[in-house]
Amino acid sequence: MILWTIQKEEAWDQLQERGYLVATIDNIMEESWISAYRWMADQMKIRLGSPPEVHCLPIWAWSQ
Repeated sequence: MILWTIQKEEAWDQLQERGYLVATIDNIMEESWISAYRWMADQMKIRLGSPPEVHCLPIWAWSQ
């Protein structure tokens, strides 16, 4: 599966170093989006269980 996402350059560096991305509040490009990310993380926790890391948020991506 191919996923497309728009990230800061720091996220690319993290992906190259770790082999995966972890979204945190520091990675969010627009401060006004923080409440939406927190809401989505809360909804995912209710439906899917706890995330693998305590402070991680969803990463928006498109599949092709």
